[in-house]
Amino acid sequence: MTEVFFVGAPKCGTSTLYDVLSNSGYVRCQVPKETHFFSYPEVKNTYYKVPFITSYSDYEKAFVGNGISADFSPSYLRYHKFAIPRIKKKYKNAKIVAVLREPVARAVSHYLMDVSLGYQSESIENALNDDLYYAEYIENSIYFEALCEFERSFKEVHFVTYEELFSSPDAFHALCRFLEIPSLRFELLSQQASNRFRKPRSATVIHFLRNMNALAYGKKITPPCIYERVKSLAYSRGKKPKIAVESLDKYFEKDIEILKKDYPHLGIDRWWRD
Repeated sequence: MTEVFFVGAPKCGTSTLYDVLSNSGYVRCQVPKETHFFSYPEVKNTYYKVPFITSYSDYEKAFVGNGISADFSPSYLRYHKFAIPRIKKKYKNAKIVAVLREPVARAVSHYLMDVSLGYQSESIENALNDDLYYAEYIENSIYFEALCEFERSFKEVHFVTYEELFSSPDAFHALCRFLEIPSLRFELLSQQASNRFRKPRSATVIHFLRNMNALAYGKKITPPCIYERVKSLAYSRGKKPKIAVESLDKYFEKDIEILKKDYPHLGIDRWWRD
């Protein structure tokens, strides 16, 4: 039985938590990490080529390992209006964990991930003219309504910021206590550090290959060691591109003010474009 739902947000460290917890021996996680079962079919409106699990029997079979069961599907935060009643119908006593991040940093990290993966070749300002990209970069960084709904719907909720979780052993140990597992070593978070940015030598070329489905096809027909070697040639060790983050402020100012008032303990306003 699923007991814990890591509901989001995307690009807030849930992949690192998944890797650490799934290797701890105390938590049963799903393979693949994100099944999006309780946000389906709404979550289908995306440009990501991801598999969706649509039957409950397949959902239950996806859990691997021992211990408490944990669903890591970050789409549940954005699609909370659909996900909450579906989760509650099956697991009314579920525990909810939401890891949040300063919204501009989260949006930029999401955009840079898309550049790295070949989903994006435009500037972030131009990309926001497309509704699908706007939803991924902006709507995933607006938290207040979702937090309220999860708090109203479930007795046990744990909200923490990415900034706090990955800088404070106390925050990580508090999460372990909430999960009712032994405290794990804080160093595991920095040692794991999943989904780091890789700079494409040409974002346009990577984007073209992605659109032509060449990346997925190449991975399917090429031995893993050769595929990884060829892929490494497409990326450099360069720094992340500079982005005029000030242009994103207007999208989040209202949500930040409400969070500051109603969730002061989260302190998201303290990290506001820090």
